[in-house]
Amino acid sequence: MWERMSRIVVVAGSAWASAGGAMAQNAANPAALPSPAALLMMIRSHVYAVGLANSADDYEVVLTSGSAGFRKLNTTTALAKSFEALRALHLDLSAVVVTTPVLTKPPLITDGRLYVYGFFPTVPLEVPFGLSFEREAGAWKLSGISVGAQPTGKVASAAPVVDSGAKLMLPPKP
Repeated sequence: MWERMSRIVVVAGSAWASAGGAMAQNAANPAALPSPAALLMMIRSHVYAVGLANSADDYEVVLTSGSAGFRKLNTTTALAKSFEALRALHLDLSAVVVTTPVLTKPPLITDGRLYVYGFFPTVPLEVPFGLSFEREAGAWKLSGISVGAQPTGKVASAAPVVDSGAKLMLPPKP
């Protein structure tokens, strides 16, 4: 398990090295990348929140975890509609809590936003995601989210089978 947990650091190693990756440096530079542990928690918790929202048909937790801009652009009804296709799969996303995501690009901060793209290598369906965060009140808050499902091994495909981010505040990949 520890070997799998370290994979996020290896995949994005150059980004961590350039940002320092240390919590002390992040405190001194609020625009620095979160530490590997913090980034892992951010990814897992937001993707898992979508899974919980899908099973409960209640997107309040996803909405309230977002930045002021995210909350202004979205409603729980709009989030439910955006995740409708994913919800129809009845996919249990609880595995993302213990599965280490694979980042398809190093995390990137541009125009004050942190962008993270990758997938959870779960079986039979992988869970691709795109997340964006912005600093608000000293913390990284969700500003965009896309969570999907695709057959395992299809990482190179251009689009997941189910892509729920079309109507959400997620700018194009930098």
